[in-house]
Amino acid sequence: MSTRYRISEDDCVRAGMLHAKPTRRASVVLILIAIQLGALLFLGIVLDWQSVGIIGGAGVIGGAVGWLTVSSLVNPWMARHSYRRYKLLHEEMELTVQDDGIRLASTYGESRLEWSKFLKWRCNADYVLIYVAPRMYYPIPSTVAAQGFDLERLKDLLARHVGPPV
Repeated sequence: MSTRYRISEDDCVRAGMLHAKPTRRASVVLILIAIQLGALLFLGIVLDWQSVGIIGGAGVIGGAVGWLTVSSLVNPWMARHSYRRYKLLHEEMELTVQDDGIRLASTYGESRLEWSKFLKWRCNADYVLIYVAPRMYYPIPSTVAAQGFDLERLKDLLARHVGPPV
């Protein structure tokens, strides 16, 4: 099973947004922090403790503004900047799924990666990201399915050998 694809700048940005999406564990932690800050805001209002209410309100507002700024401005800017500087990512890639892992090749070289070397993977309707390190991943666009590549089989193999998506 083999396919060829090229990652565009927009692909890099959208894959980066999937990468930056909080995991379930991180989402739970963020929700707990928001609940605690909301409780401070509530206590400050109910008990008329102005300083506590201000801290809680500032935390909620600052956290929301910070998250929106990073997710909608900083992360896309960094992904575009990285894509423009990472010239190897502009090359066409060939992905081959083998019994023991995957093979990625371009005009500059190839990598053979065993299933046991992958740390984790995640996917959405547009991309499959295969991680070899906590912040290093190989993006595979879902458009390869239109070329006859069995993307569902790749996901099944990843689930079997690496574990469920994060």
